Amino acid sequence: MLVPLDAGRVRAHRVLSSASQLESQRGLASELVDHRLTWGRGAVDTRFSRVRLEHLSMAVLHYGAEVEVRPEPLREFVLVQMPLRGRADITGARGRVEVSPRMAGIVSPNHPVHLRWEAGCEQLLIKIPLAALREVARTALKLPERLLTTDRFEFAPELDLGTDAGRAWTGLVDGLLRSVPVPGASPLATPWRRHLEENAMLFLLTHQPSGLSAALVPPGAPGPTDDPLDRLQAYIAERLCAPVSLLDLARAAGLGVRSLHTLCRERLQAPPMTVLRQARLDAARRRLLQGGQSVTEVAYAHGFEHLGRFSAYYRERFGELPSDTVR
Repeated sequence: MLVPLDAGRVRAHRVLSSASQLESQRGLASELVDHRLTWGRGAVDTRFSRVRLEHLSMAVLHYGAEVEVRPEPLREFVLVQMPLRGRADITGARGRVEVSPRMAGIVSPNHPVHLRWEAGCEQLLIKIPLAALREVARTALKLPERLLTTDRFEFAPELDLGTDAGRAWTGLVDGLLRSVPVPGASPLATPWRRHLEENAMLFLLTHQPSGLSAALVPPGAPGPTDDPLDRLQAYIAERLCAPVSLLDLARAAGLGVRSLHTLCRERLQAPPMTVLRQARLDAARRRLLQGGQSVTEVAYAHGFEHLGRFSAYYRERFGELPSDTVR
């Protein structure tokens, strides 16, 4: 038996209420993504509530009337749709999925979809940034950077909430809903809320079929680390701030120096030490975008002792100076 989710804590954070078609469309486009909205039968009674957590955001949306929605491709996030009341259809590249309180739907980046909500449908929407999914895949699953392209994050569009996996997902979402702060209640500690979010992302990565599924294998089975390039990239990811020599890289990959050069040039179009430098530059850019540290601090923390060279390498890779990134 499915236990209904209680989204009351999210509903308490109301962002938009409207009985106007035009106002509803404009307000929701700024909150979600640009879209074309076609209204059907029923009275317009738009109610939209949203809470931003550490990484994810959770929203509850109710149109009142029947609607058809044609959003722009999501690009930078994955959207999980879980009807609390009523039903909706998601039609995309993999066909049509009917979502309901028993079936969640997943909209992946870069694919156009056509959504139809029946009158009275209310949905819980969980927005998961690709950047956060990549970080969990990189750190928790030890997947190499070359696998973490946007197309790999195309998930199967349906999740049956009546299965063991579906019930596990519902339990994770219930925990996230209970973590939403409300007046008069003691908030959960930030590290615990972050843990809940990361667990939800880890669940999707490991249990929902996607372009990454082939790289995730049971313990003991041959996996990505059997590839010398995967071993090399895992070693680099763990030593972004530590001194590393060419011989260190060769040993980590299990190859001789000459073979490592050949491998990196054939598959990454760069010599090994350039691969190391590019990984450090990518990590430095992520840190600069997060804010809170100076360019000098970030450069030193990622193994760049000469600030002039760091700036030159950075501009060559990203087309701007580090100081431009932090502005």
